[in-house]
Amino acid sequence: MKTRVFAPLLAAIAVACGSSETEIGPADSSGNTKGVRTDDGTNGGTSGNSSGGSANPEGGAGGDRDASSDGGGDPCDVPSSSIDGVADAKHPSGQAPPICVPKGFKTAMIDDFTGKALSDAWLTPGNKDFKASYVDPKQVSVHDDQLDIAYSFTGKAADKPLVGWAQASRASARVQTYGKYLVRQRVDAVKDLAAALLLWPKAANTWPPEIDFCEDDFGMRHWYSFNHYKHDGAHAYTTNDSTVTSPDWHTWGVEWTPSSVTYTLDGKAWKVETDPEMVPNIDMYLGFTMSTYNRPAVAGSGHWLVDWVAIYSML
Repeated sequence: MKTRVFAPLLAAIAVACGSSETEIGPADSSGNTKGVRTDDGTNGGTSGNSSGGSANPEGGAGGDRDASSDGGGDPCDVPSSSIDGVADAKHPSGQAPPICVPKGFKTAMIDDFTGKALSDAWLTPGNKDFKASYVDPKQVSVHDDQLDIAYSFTGKAADKPLVGWAQASRASARVQTYGKYLVRQRVDAVKDLAAALLLWPKAANTWPPEIDFCEDDFGMRHWYSFNHYKHDGAHAYTTNDSTVTSPDWHTWGVEWTPSSVTYTLDGKAWKVETDPEMVPNIDMYLGFTMSTYNRPAVAGSGHWLVDWVAIYSML
C-alpha cells in the first residue's frame, strides 16, 4: 500500500548531504587507491587488478568481468536482482564482489578498498554540525581491505558524537540516471545513532528524490528502505521493513530503472516499487550518512564497515 506522509526528521538529510561537490567541501582521498575498477575495465588510473574475466584471488574484484559491455552477452543467465557476491575467505565479510554482470547492465565501478585510502571517486564531506552530530572527515578511513566510517561520543562535546560521511560523487565515480548498486556492509549498534545508505540527487537544490535502500531504526539495526519523492508538489515518502534486525554482514542493493525501484538483500529482491512518482529520472550518486538527528546521545562508539561497493550502469 502506498504511503504519502510528511517526514520532517528524514527530510533533514536534504540539508546534510548537500547536492554538489562545491557545497560539501574537499575530499580526504590521497594515497594508494588499489582495488578500484571503472567502466572501461581499468583501475581508473590506480594500481592493482589485472584483466582476464576472473576473480582476483588477492582482492576478489580483479579482471574485466563485463562481457555485456563489448557485445559478448551477459556471462550469467539469471535475473539481475539475484546478482550477489561470491564466497572468498580472504575478504573481511567472507564474500568478494560479484563475478556476474547483471543482465541489462555493464560494470561502472567496483571498489573493494584494498588500498590505504579512498580513491578519487569518493568525497568525505564534513567539518560541520548536523542535527546534534559533528561530521568529521577524519572519521572515514580505509584499512584491512575495508572502508571504515567510525562514530564516537567522545568528540567535540560530550553530547555531540563525531560521525563520518562518504559519497561516490567525483568525476571518476559513476554519477548516473538509473543503475544497480550493491554494498557489502555491517554496522555496530549504538542507540539513537542512525545510518543511511542512499542515492542522492547530483543537482543542487533538488530534493526529493532520495532513495534510502538501507536505513536503520536509530541504532537498533532494524533495517528499512525509504523512498522520498514529490506528490502534488510536496514531499512524500514510502517505507518498507526488510525484517533484518542484526548488525551482521549483508549485501544491500537497489536496482533503479525507468519503470521501477527494486530493493535487494543478499541477492534476492525483497520489495519493488513501480509508481512513476517514486522512480527518479535524474542523475544521482551513492552516499553513506549517519547522525543522531537531535535525539538524545548515549555514550558509545562503533564502526560502519564496508567490504566492497559495486555500481552498474544500464546498457
